[in-house]
Formats: sequence, C-alpha cells, structure tokens
Amino acid sequence: MSVELILGGAGTLLGIANFIYWAWWSKRDKVIIVVHDNHTNFVPKGKEEISSGQKLITVNNHCLHIYISCAVVITRGETEIEVMEVEARLHKKTCEELKKYFRMPNQDRFHLYKYAPDEKDREPEVVLQPKRPVDFTEDRLFECIDKFEERCKKSGFDLYPETDDYGEYTVPPDFIKPLLDKLIYRYEICLTRYDGKQFCWKFPNRWWRNLGKKIWG
Repeated sequence: MSVELILGGAGTLLGIANFIYWAWWSKRDKVIIVVHDNHTNFVPKGKEEISSGQKLITVNNHCLHIYISCAVVITRGETEIEVMEVEARLHKKTCEELKKYFRMPNQDRFHLYKYAPDEKDREPEVVLQPKRPVDFTEDRLFECIDKFEERCKKSGFDLYPETDDYGEYTVPPDFIKPLLDKLIYRYEICLTRYDGKQFCWKFPNRWWRNLGKKIWG
C-alpha cells in the first residue's frame, strides 16, 4: 500500500470525523443569560419607589434599592429546557460592608422572577423554547439600621437630598456610594436547570470571565 493511499485514507477519515463532530455540536442546546438593566440607589424615608412585585410604594424607612433584570434564551438547539430558578448572587465582601448599614439578605442573594404585568403570574420556573428569550426581574428594598442614621448625622449628610441631574435617583451618602457602585458591577446570575445542575455567569459580562460557562443540555 502506497504512502499516498494511506495519507488519502487518513484524510478522508478525518474529514468524516470532523463532519460528524460539527453536526453533533450544532445540535447541542446552548443557553445564555443576557443582562438588560441593573442599578442600585439610596431611597430616603417617605419617597415612592418600586418594590418586590413591581408595585410603587412609599418606603417607611431609608432603604437600599437593588434592581436586576436579565433574559434567558436558548440560542442553539431544538428542544425545550426547563429552568427551575434564576438567582442573583451579590458580591459577598461588599455585602458584608453594607450589612453595617442595611438589612441585607443573609446569604447575599435573592431570586429573580419571570416578568409579568400581573404579580400573580411572576414565577421562578419557566420552560424555555428555542430562540424565545424570557425576561427575569426583581426589585428589592433593604431597610437601614440605626447605625446608618448615626453615620449620616456624624458626616453631616442630609437624609433628604436633592435628586441627581436626571431627576431619577437620590444621591447616596459618600460613605456608601463606592459600595453601591461596586455591588452592581460585581455579581453573578445563577440558573438551576431541570436536573438540578447550576450554571453561573459573572457580570458585567466579559468574554474571558465566562469561558466554558455556557449551558449544554
């Protein structure tokens, strides 16, 4: 058997193997999470703000407001995938600092719910269909503790400051502003799949931070 024949046969086998591999690869389910919007802001007592359940309320105490929204979508594959829950995990060290002033969640995380105009239709579970993104959102308000007001008095901070240039969010005290900025730029969104397996993405999204973290069904 000539060398040319051997090399030709090997090349043919490699070509067939490559074709089979990419045919299999293209059919695998691929799910990604895309962040729509997020922000943190300080809400003084008596101001109206969106609460969990997306209702406008008047807060009874000074609060830290966190809002996160994202879309979950199957970008490749033809099968439906059941998602059991979507969770926002906040930066642990930043939360520990904020716990000095606010009643932060004990585990530094909270659930996101499928967006719906009617609160009763907001659910943690959803069945994803290919190429049809599903929006998840959550607004959370965390009340301050006595130490927050004490720190404000010592620093001379007005607990009822003017709104910013956009007239949307109240300017936070200087001693928590860096923490609020860091909190919303250092967090994860984690998804629990039908089989109990979890996948997490770090945000803000950078391609090098999430290598190998796509979901495969």
